[in-house]
Order: sequence, then structure tokens, then C-alpha cells
Amino acid sequence: QKGSRSVMYVALRLLFYLGVRRIFLLGCDFRMELGKANYAFEQERSAGSVRGNNSSYKILNVRLGRLVPYFREAGLEIQNCTPDSGLTVFPYC
Repeated sequence: QKGSRSVMYVALRLLFYLGVRRIFLLGCDFRMELGKANYAFEQERSAGSVRGNNSSYKILNVRLGRLVPYFREAGLEIQNCTPDSGLTVFPYC
């Protein structure tokens, strides 16, 4: 489970530091497809880039899943509101 950097960790931590205790994730699809519009802006991705990103999403899913008990203990509630998301460790709202 090496690699796979993500700003999601920092974003969640920053929100927690700012006093937010309920977070609703929007647009966290955690999946990428070759030849599809995978971002809110136009950008082509090679097959290797798509594989690499999808691998990172799987690793992040595992790592975030390991953090869920700590989030719960700290009173942080996170829900994923993205339909068909590959991010499966948070309840869907």
C-alpha cells in the first residue's frame, strides 16, 4: 500500500480543525475510465494514468476505511453523496 498521495486527507483534517463535524462528500467518484470526462475540466489521460489513478483510489479506500473508527471516536461524521462512487467506506446519503 505504498504511494497514492491525496489532498483528501488534508481536506478532511482541515475541516475537522475548523470545527466541522459533519461532512458530505460530493463528486468523490473514486473511479476513472479511459476516454471519459473524468474531471470537471478537459484533460486527456493515458491508459497508464487511468490504471494508476484507479489503483490509488483502491489504496485510499483501504486507508480511509482504517481511519473510520478514529473519525467516529472524534465525533466526525462523513457521508458520501456521490452516486455510484468507488469510495465505499463512508455511508451513502
